Amino acid sequence: MVVVILGRELLVTSIRGLAEKSGIAFGADQWGKIKMVLQSITILVIITYVYFHEIFRQHFPDVLSSYDRWAGTFRDGMIWVMLVATVASAWGYLRRSTGLMQSDDR
Repeated sequence: MVVVILGRELLVTSIRGLAEKSGIAFGADQWGKIKMVLQSITILVIITYVYFHEIFRQHFPDVLSSYDRWAGTFRDGMIWVMLVATVASAWGYLRRSTGLMQSDDR
């Protein structure tokens, strides 16, 4: 997960730097914005999960397994959705950059 996210960020930053160095505007696209929103929401979900897990463990141990089942599934689902959006965003930037390089070569 970390490798995918960091790899995407380094890739997009490199592409953006090269494009803007050549005088081409290369701002965020729709997938980049969706990815950012999903990353922010996923971080909030993970922090909330950890916070309430500790509360349930200390004060309500009898419902901890039920909490883990539904909250853990939701947390994991958000992580996967965010990762798919991250890969889709990277793919979109790669396609845009390939198009720019091909049009620049002509």
